[in-house]
Amino acid sequence: MSSQPPATAPEKDEEPDYRFTLANERTFLAWMRTALATLAAGLVFDQLSDYFGGSKLIEGLSVLMMCMTVSMSFLGYKHWSRVQKAMRRSAPLPRSPMLLPLTSMLIAAAISCILYVVLK
Repeated sequence: MSSQPPATAPEKDEEPDYRFTLANERTFLAWMRTALATLAAGLVFDQLSDYFGGSKLIEGLSVLMMCMTVSMSFLGYKHWSRVQKAMRRSAPLPRSPMLLPLTSMLIAAAISCILYVVLK
């Protein structure tokens, strides 16, 4: 019998310094707080839509904000998980996939607000 290790041995997980784990968790919680605020903004825009006679622009803005909430929640958890795994394996930390899409959605929301104020 041969006692050779398998060709692809699983990478060993080690417990990272607790300070890094807590910092990663705080970052995740910051994304969740931002997602919650974005959800609240989406609900406010929905209520404003009724106040301003059912404006489709405001309704679209409300939906955009709620889509941002879903994106931030999902991608925030995914990023937290990837960073935690990288820290346990002493691997390079992954870049966040959230920054460009969420920045783009926020810019679109801001432009929609500007258009609504200018064109009302």
